[in-house]
Amino acid sequence: MKKNLLLFIIVLIYGCASQKPIKLTNQFIDISFGHFGGVTGLKTGYKIDNCGVISKTGLDTVMLDKKLLRENFREIAEAIKISGFATLEVYDTGNMTNFIKIKNKKFSKTLFWTQDSNTPELKNLYNLLIDQLN
Repeated sequence: MKKNLLLFIIVLIYGCASQKPIKLTNQFIDISFGHFGGVTGLKTGYKIDNCGVISKTGLDTVMLDKKLLRENFREIAEAIKISGFATLEVYDTGNMTNFIKIKNKKFSKTLFWTQDSNTPELKNLYNLLIDQLN
């Protein structure tokens, strides 16, 4: 009986110790987005990794109490495709500049734009990402 109990405890400990976060997508490694500029010039940014964990980046890196669901990832991946992110070349900075950086196995790309920029596809993607914070 003691051997069975000991074996059960060892298997339980090994199983718990080897848990890795489950990747929700292979579409990207991470997405960073946010804005910077203005009077203070401060940057507010967020990062979503491929396990769905959202963290705030900047002077105070904080994990948010939010983890995305698989259907949120599908919606984001579809919005990235629709926006044509991989082929866009937008580097328009100004007083208040928004940015999105997508890093995957094939490339890492950052796009910058302002409210005055004519980039509705980026604005839609950005708004979708911001909505994930709520």
